[in-house]
Amino acid sequence: MARTLAHIAYVDVTVPDFILGSEHCPAAVRDAFAALDAANDAVTEAIDAHDDARMAVVSADAEIRKAVAAGKSPKVEDSRVLEARVDHATSIVHARSRDALTAAAHAEAVVRDHRVTLRKMIADRLPEAHAHAVEAIAAAQAADAAQRGLVDAMRSLDLSAAQAYPASKRRAAESAVVLAYQSAQGKDPSRHIAGRMPLAWSELTAHVGSFPVGEFVADPIKGNGDLADQFERIEQADEARRRAMENRAQFAGSRF
Repeated sequence: MARTLAHIAYVDVTVPDFILGSEHCPAAVRDAFAALDAANDAVTEAIDAHDDARMAVVSADAEIRKAVAAGKSPKVEDSRVLEARVDHATSIVHARSRDALTAAAHAEAVVRDHRVTLRKMIADRLPEAHAHAVEAIAAAQAADAAQRGLVDAMRSLDLSAAQAYPASKRRAAESAVVLAYQSAQGKDPSRHIAGRMPLAWSELTAHVGSFPVGEFVADPIKGNGDLADQFERIEQADEARRRAMENRAQFAGSRF
């Protein structure tokens, strides 16, 4: 259901931006959300006007205190006039907020009217998004392997240089290289999970790759009739099973 938060109205349904920006978006949906944006802009303007009116009261109070301290007569508007402006501004905020809430409720109703069209537009994007997610995981794994491969290459170069030292200094040079890389690894936040990363990558790949795109694309409402009737039938079936279990339990108890 549509709701307001800090006087701004929100719809309790998600319509992605790419839908509203698409030429295939139903005009009624686009217009409804444009009207909601305009209504919320009006709320913001009313809030700003209210803040200005309240600030005028605060400023007047400060001027009065300053004038009294200086023994002068304050030259400010009547406080009753200023407070009346605040009250008026407050009423405007509430009125604009009600208008925005009405616009949000209308937007929700329009979305429900065009649910099938909007759902298909979103569902058509899901396979592509899934493929991109799978590719992104593979690319991230490859990129991580590449950066660590570069480190391994540098380590091998440094160790090779250390091995060229005279025998009396070779061991110390190799140790210095090893310690340097160990120090760098000690500053790597992932060092505690490095040993678990192969399994983590495997699980992440399976998590993304096994995403049931087809199941989500299928419309749970289309072809199933009225949802209220559908759930009522489920509840009736559950109640029948419960009674059958109770009858069996009573019958079993009567045998002894």
